[in-house]
Amino acid sequence: MKKITAADKIYKTAKALFYERGYFGTTTRDITSMSKTNLGLIKYYYDSKKVLAFKMLKEILDEIIKSLDNHLDENADPLLYAMTYTNTFLNVIFNDDRVELFIVEAFSDEIMEDLDQAFFKSREYTLNTKILDHHQFAPEFDSHLTIQLNFYTYHNTIKSLGRMRQLGKLKITDEQFRLYVLKTTYFGLGINIENEEERMISSLEISKKIMNENTKLSNPKSLFTN
Repeated sequence: MKKITAADKIYKTAKALFYERGYFGTTTRDITSMSKTNLGLIKYYYDSKKVLAFKMLKEILDEIIKSLDNHLDENADPLLYAMTYTNTFLNVIFNDDRVELFIVEAFSDEIMEDLDQAFFKSREYTLNTKILDHHQFAPEFDSHLTIQLNFYTYHNTIKSLGRMRQLGKLKITDEQFRLYVLKTTYFGLGINIENEEERMISSLEISKKIMNENTKLSNPKSLFTN
């Protein structure tokens, strides 16, 4: 049997607390108290609470990519792959209010400082460069700048819509939320999704299949509590 390390205890406790209380509702003292560790160990293994949140967010995204790869080849149709990725991610958010709260809070400026650097080295960044081989927002922007702008637009859109919806200041349905995110995200890559009806329909159908097949994504609470 694998020995449960202090690092494992800290991460497992942090995940459970992020689900129950959100990112901002969880303190490092909460994590140390429930995991029976101490602040020094959090600093040693993870440096800070935001690193734990980033690790949790990456776990969700990795699970989505793993399922996507069972259905699509990103090289064959990068845009379809990206649209399906976005739709699946939004489906995970919409499946559980507490997961939505965590993700909206995890897209805060505090975490984005680390998230952007990780993104620019990621597979998702490469996927966007493949899309821009066929689409371009404007000749004034090179591919890297376009992706940078698009990255911030995407995360800030989800953060802003989600936060206002949680506060009751914005009456918006899941499908309106989805459409707004898709339109702003892909416009930022030079794509009008109204001209991509076939891909949109396909991406929605594939994302539904993924949700039906992957019990972790259809019940995202399990990613936080296992």
